[in-house]
Amino acid sequence: MDLTKIVVAEGQSGLYRFINQNKSGSILETLDGTEKKIVVRNGYKVSSLEEIQVFLETEKQTILLKEIFLILYEKYKKELPLPRKSSDKELKLFFEEFLPEYDKERVSLRDMKKIVNWYRILSEYAPELFVEPKNQKEENTKNESK
Repeated sequence: MDLTKIVVAEGQSGLYRFINQNKSGSILETLDGTEKKIVVRNGYKVSSLEEIQVFLETEKQTILLKEIFLILYEKYKKELPLPRKSSDKELKLFFEEFLPEYDKERVSLRDMKKIVNWYRILSEYAPELFVEPKNQKEENTKNESK
């Protein structure tokens, strides 16, 4: 799963596909089916989902967001068993179910809502990210059999 070109932008809601960088800022395309392009001016933070990590209460201490997305995809595919307008309690229970080792003090409800929302956006508008390329799948199988 390569999330290097999928970004979040400070001051903007939703997810974006990184298109290019120019002298005035980053050119992004909405990842909501409308494919609108926006420019996020220099000075505003643009973060790749590839770099985002979530705190854990284990020795590992963090897990990459893309690993969380893969856990969700493997377990639920596109349909999460969580209502879109879920309560805080439902959200916490959901996280405890699929990622019991998440750090309950440092991962906020706001973080949880973002993760669930981002997962839904990706599974709907960029499902290809969850499918491992055929040649990479063959390579992984070869490495596992060694």
